[in-house]
Amino acid sequence: MPRKPGWKRSEATARRWEHKLDLSRRGVDQLAFSGLAVQVPRHEQCPEPTTRLGSGSRHSVKKQNWPTSSYVDKPCKWVVPPVFPDKKFAFVLGNSHLRAIVDGFVPMPEDGFSFGFCSIPGGSARDICKELSSQMACEDPPLQREPDVVCLLAPCNNITASKTVTEAASEFARLLDVVCSRWQEVCVLDFPPRLTVEVELQQALREEYRRVAARREIRYFPVAEHFRMDKLWLWCWDGVHLSDNHGMGVYAKLLQQACYQQLEGKVPTVVVPPSPSKPYTWRYKPRVVVAGPEPSPRPPPPEWTVIGQGRELEEGGGEQEAEVTLNEQLFLPLCIMDVQNTGEMLKNWTLFPDNFHSDL
Repeated sequence: MPRKPGWKRSEATARRWEHKLDLSRRGVDQLAFSGLAVQVPRHEQCPEPTTRLGSGSRHSVKKQNWPTSSYVDKPCKWVVPPVFPDKKFAFVLGNSHLRAIVDGFVPMPEDGFSFGFCSIPGGSARDICKELSSQMACEDPPLQREPDVVCLLAPCNNITASKTVTEAASEFARLLDVVCSRWQEVCVLDFPPRLTVEVELQQALREEYRRVAARREIRYFPVAEHFRMDKLWLWCWDGVHLSDNHGMGVYAKLLQQACYQQLEGKVPTVVVPPSPSKPYTWRYKPRVVVAGPEPSPRPPPPEWTVIGQGRELEEGGGEQEAEVTLNEQLFLPLCIMDVQNTGEMLKNWTLFPDNFHSDL
């Protein structure tokens, strides 16, 4: 029976599939590279990456819009907004995570703030420190205004630029000293996590950065809890930068909140005058007991008392007679008097001289 044309190709394909199945049973994978079949045992293969790539989108970078700095030999761009009297000026220092905001692909929430930026893509802490020191020492620095608050993005490029975490922390400390020597209101915003670097290494670097900021009493705002590793749409295809459509919007809000909390989140210290001390009030009134002999009772008042001015009429060996004038006041006891005996009672009254009160 005549065979159909192309049966040889079918036979060759079947043999190749049988050969692949036979190799897989033996524990060997077959990789094709440059048209050559290379057999690699399973135990010698490179381990599969523990991280994944992002599924978000990111704008294409136009290098002509980013001039190269003469100090650090890396692309750099300074953006200073115009003066707004009703807004506070916030200046942000960072690396390539600010590129989408600087180029205008991601809007910045400006609720009461106007933001200025200095972005150095690929720059480490040493590069940012050198660029800032050199530019601000020029006769015509790009930043001639005094910002109300300065937010420094934690340099994440030191994961690859520095050999150890300790070296990265020391470079970050020098950068922080330079920033704090120029401005007072300074805060640090944590770097977003990467999908291509081990989580333990990133966490160790965050802890070192936080310790460096705490020694200088500078607030460090974490962001790692806002970017979960299973939400791949928050990153772009490289697994390093955040996506413009999802991740950078979240990071921009965190940046605005950090500046707001640095300025407005502080509780004003009000000097409260000391309250006047109140006298101590006894809960129970003390009882005073006087020991000693009892005082003698007072004598009863006389039955008759004359208060007023009297005048002696006659002087003699007998009894003195007194004339009762109209301006004299008589105090009589409360008793029933006989009207008929009134004249006899007046004769027995005691006469007080005119100088009686002066003698007392």
